[in-house]
Amino acid sequence: MRNVWFIPDAAELVRWLERLGYVDVRIFDATPTNYEERRATEWMRYLSLADALEPQRPDRTIEGHPVLVRAMIKTSATT
Repeated sequence: MRNVWFIPDAAELVRWLERLGYVDVRIFDATPTNYEERRATEWMRYLSLADALEPQRPDRTIEGHPVLVRAMIKTSATT
């Protein structure tokens, strides 16, 4: 995506939340994005996840970065 210049990893997102005062911040699931949820469809016929991955190394993007991970984070609100 040309308009995205930074995407934090899950650990960095946890640090951001803690700096904002959230407590008990936990990552309870971190799953790499898969082809099924990021596929070309009838409504989105353009580039899909498969187009962004290195063909010989599907754990890396064509730029050499790790694949995106969907993280579920649980926290308690600040007091």
